[in-house]
Amino acid sequence: MIDEDEPIKLDQRIINWEHEFPSTKDEKEMERQVNLYKALMLRRQQPNFALDPIFQAAYCYFYGFRGAYNKDEWLTKYFELMNNMQVGRKYDIKTEVMDKLGLKNGPSYASKLLHTVDSKLPIFDSMVKRAFKSKKTDLEFYKELALNLDKLLLKEEIEKAIGRFEDRYKTGNSIKSLDFIIWQIGKNDDKKENDDKKGKRRAR
Repeated sequence: MIDEDEPIKLDQRIINWEHEFPSTKDEKEMERQVNLYKALMLRRQQPNFALDPIFQAAYCYFYGFRGAYNKDEWLTKYFELMNNMQVGRKYDIKTEVMDKLGLKNGPSYASKLLHTVDSKLPIFDSMVKRAFKSKKTDLEFYKELALNLDKLLLKEEIEKAIGRFEDRYKTGNSIKSLDFIIWQIGKNDDKKENDDKKGKRRAR
């Protein structure tokens, strides 16, 4: 999934994920994010969880719903769809989620919905795609990620790295642990790129 010319192997960065958290502030922020996620997934175990206003508010805050996707009418449709989905059934993210919700800007919100229903499914995020250095469309990348994530988890050294992350943050979900790590890698790469651009502008 990673371009051949990528100089630093993503799997090595995952294995050494501790290096992606250079400060106590970074570690505390990750701990806060993990705790929010765990609280959401705990509430998710209740009947009709997606119709619970407290769950909905926490979910929108955690996943950063904004603009047109933070309006009552659209959110009602979103959470009703989530509530009616069945764990274990395979859903086509394009035809059964994105099209039904009118999502034309990519699979991000749709993947979050599917992950909440079935936590074995990955989440798409621009930072995750950045970490993989993928040049595919967002939808193509998500489908490839969903097919190949298990293979990544089966690598012995990555499995050990995920174990260390779970020991530290107690996520209780190896897929989400890997997602947190890859998201942090993408976030670091994004920050570095932006800092480099600022430095070049100052040097002019």
